[in-house]
Amino acid sequence: QFEIQIALRELRISESLEDGVVEADPVLMDILVSNLLNNAIQYARQGTEVSVRLNREELVISNAGSPMSFGEDRLFQRFQKGGAGREGGGTGLGLAIVRQVCESCGFTMGYAYRDHLHQFRVGFGA
Repeated sequence: QFEIQIALRELRISESLEDGVVEADPVLMDILVSNLLNNAIQYARQGTEVSVRLNREELVISNAGSPMSFGEDRLFQRFQKGGAGREGGGTGLGLAIVRQVCESCGFTMGYAYRDHLHQFRVGFGA
C-alpha cells in the first residue's frame, strides 16, 4: 500500500513481527496500522528508516524526523498537522482516528520523541 511513498522518500523499512494473535476487529486494526504507517512515512526524514515492531503485547512504529510544531498534548487532536518535514497535504485526522480506535478496542496509546526519533506505541493489554 505504501510502496510508492517509501520509494520516493528513499526510506528503509525494518520490521520485527512475532507470531501471535491480537483480539480485535480486523477492520479497526487495518485502520490503526495504516494510519500509523502513513504518519511515520510522511514525517520520516528522507533516506532514513521506519521501524515496525509487533508482538502480542504491543505495536511500536518509529521514524527519524524533526520535532513537531506543537506540543505533545495536541498530537492526537483532530486537524493537527506536524509541520516540518511533511511531504504533501493531509487532513490532520490520522492520529485522532488512531486514538479513537485504541479507545474503542481498549488499547493504550503512547508517544515519545527522543534523539530525533518519533515513536508511537500501541499496547494491547495482557
